[in-house]
Amino acid sequence: MKGKLLRYLMLAVISVAGAFAVIFLTRGYEGYALDREIIGIPAEKVGERRASIEKYGISLNNKIEGTNPRVLVTSISDSDWAKKYETKLASASMGAELVASSDIKELLWKEVAAPPADSYKWPDRYDFNVRNVERNTQRAAGSIDQWISSRLAVGDYDAAISGLEWLDRFSQILARSPDENALVLWFAVNLDVLRIIERIKSEGALTPERLAKIQPMLSHENRAIDYQRVVYQKIRESVATTRALPLLNEDDIYSLIVDKDDQVVPKFDSKTLLAIESKLLSVWEKVIPIASDMNHNSEEIGIEIDRVVEANQKSMKASDFMIQAIPDSFEQFGRIVFRITQAKAIMNYWIVGNIEPGTSTIGTGKDRVVIEVEDRGRDWVITSKAPYAGLGFRENRGLEINQSEGAQLLVAK
Repeated sequence: MKGKLLRYLMLAVISVAGAFAVIFLTRGYEGYALDREIIGIPAEKVGERRASIEKYGISLNNKIEGTNPRVLVTSISDSDWAKKYETKLASASMGAELVASSDIKELLWKEVAAPPADSYKWPDRYDFNVRNVERNTQRAAGSIDQWISSRLAVGDYDAAISGLEWLDRFSQILARSPDENALVLWFAVNLDVLRIIERIKSEGALTPERLAKIQPMLSHENRAIDYQRVVYQKIRESVATTRALPLLNEDDIYSLIVDKDDQVVPKFDSKTLLAIESKLLSVWEKVIPIASDMNHNSEEIGIEIDRVVEANQKSMKASDFMIQAIPDSFEQFGRIVFRITQAKAIMNYWIVGNIEPGTSTIGTGKDRVVIEVEDRGRDWVITSKAPYAGLGFRENRGLEINQSEGAQLLVAK
């Protein structure tokens, strides 16, 4: 009897131990499978995804040598003028000094004529989410703009146009840069150029000789931002930040997170970093064909890129950490580019003349602009609307570029 009880007791212990073993093995396998899904498999695919990205000409080699895209106009940034005024606010007198400098002018004109950079240096770890506008070029553009205004105030139109030629060359150099700071300054410079041209014509001072100098400034040739290059640079910046995650402090890490309550902040060991980069690149693989679309304007492309990014930001898994860091700003970037395209189109239409009420289309593909002309008796209203316009313009006289609505020119006949 005692032997039977002992046998039953042993069987019970074995059964319980077996059950626990099955549970532990199951849970262990589930944990292993989850780790494989979140970290292991993505890490194994990183090489394949890097190659997929690089076939588009986007270098992910952090040893690459090339131009620094954050130095916007080199001939200005490296000048004695920039060193002299590095702590000053833009002013008309500083602009006058700059425009009068034959040495800087020669360097600037050479920079415009030089071929664009074919490669850019590897981004800094902070470039993806920290904006550092290169102040020298910004200060120079603002100073020249103020000097031009001072010339217009006394009716010196030829001097004003000589200042416009400087700004136009800034525009051509900035248009080559993939940096978003260059994009923003490029927009501001072009807006200044267009408003000054509108003023000169409205004041009846646009003679044939002056028009010949101004007309090239209204073209896209050598002056249009390549939106695709801006997207490509954001890809490189995001990868640079990913690889540097272990070097960032806690504030920097949390500045990348969209949802601080749900996002998993993993330990940034080597395998996890590969998985994070891999998952990030999987999103960029979906974005690149959209950015390369030549049949839609940059605003439409930006809208679609933001949709793709947002659709991939649902997961809060550890390997999706940097997907959460992608900003929803591609529509904004694209809108900035297309607003200048629209504004140039309506300015050209107005300057050429032969204005008629109705709708017409200028350009093709990504530069296609639909123009609407309204006859208001003594005035013309020439408009190119944004893809999702709805609120309307403020109806100010002159050129209005509205980020949500498009571009409009309200001028006397």
